[in-house]
Amino acid sequence: AAEQAQTTQSNVDASTLPAPGKTSAPSDTNDAIIFNEQFDEAVALILSNEEVGKRSLSTMRKLILNAVTKGQTDEKFRKVRLGNARIQKDITDVHGALEVMMMVGFELVEQDKESMLMYPPDYVGPDWLSAALDRMERLSK
Repeated sequence: AAEQAQTTQSNVDASTLPAPGKTSAPSDTNDAIIFNEQFDEAVALILSNEEVGKRSLSTMRKLILNAVTKGQTDEKFRKVRLGNARIQKDITDVHGALEVMMMVGFELVEQDKESMLMYPPDYVGPDWLSAALDRMERLSK
């Protein structure tokens, strides 16, 4: 029985697992609607200042895309240093932006005495990520 359990566990596709410390993807439509409402509320908050909000959405979209694509082979694309002046201006100083980054899978960590957002390796994001990225692109123009 122990051998069988180990075999079953080793056949799990890591790309379908949630990010460490995150709950699994929404299991039914109601959960997905609630999660998207949270995203929508955060985006509305971000866009309360249109000029700053559009720049913030554009920056976040680039960071998220890099994390789920280039970040799978290069760790530097999965790190967002919160002390960086551009990141402060476009994310940490914009209400709702940090929440969006964490909704899509980034985790707040301390590394080398520096606060940063880190995207877990081999995580492709929540099921609704593609739709969220499309919406961020439309709203940032």
